[in-house]
Amino acid sequence: MGSVELKDGVGFCDIDGTHVPAAVYWAQSWDAYGLTVFHVIAPTVGELHVLYVYSVTDTLQTIWHESYTHPLAYENASGIASYDGHLVESTPNLQCLGEAPNENQLVDGVTITGPLLNWGAGSGTIEIEQREYGCYPFQLVDCSDCGTTATDGWFELHSVFRGPQDQIEFGILYLFVEDPRHVILHHRIQLCDLWLGPSTTYEADWSIAAPAVNSRFHPRLFSLAVHP
Repeated sequence: MGSVELKDGVGFCDIDGTHVPAAVYWAQSWDAYGLTVFHVIAPTVGELHVLYVYSVTDTLQTIWHESYTHPLAYENASGIASYDGHLVESTPNLQCLGEAPNENQLVDGVTITGPLLNWGAGSGTIEIEQREYGCYPFQLVDCSDCGTTATDGWFELHSVFRGPQDQIEFGILYLFVEDPRHVILHHRIQLCDLWLGPSTTYEADWSIAAPAVNSRFHPRLFSLAVHP
């Protein structure tokens, strides 16, 4: 990860030596840790880069980066990040993501079964606003021990959804340890029109095979606030 420059929510980030247009689509104040977390998307024609930029007051701390081909990882960061809590109108010049992850880039070992959400054995579907989308989780995050007790942790499936006319969206599916019969979709964004979708709770049974869990992170370093 190279430099990241964003003003009024739009700008560029340097990834693998390439200058990629980027936009902030979500900002969260994480008061318990004195942090602000900025969610940044940087799509290209065949790849989706997502950054989670952490700051304390006006000072950058860490940047987490994930994509179809990059496992979620973080780097220490230096620089300035200011945010006054107000929204501004902007026109990001982002590339329009045209592809979902391929079968070799999808999460393995997770099973979800419900009337409107299903995933397992490399394929799945999800109903969003009464339309069926293909479901493509490409990153699994284990925060099962991020809570204050043994049962209030969770897992995250960072996913792409492909709908009618190949419309592509990104979102995070939350699987709470204490509730194996529901899955919650948060932080959903339509990647060409940059439209933010509401959170949705799905009735669905879920399970995770132990070998599938390939990431463990302390909440101070990574975990997103699960109730926006």
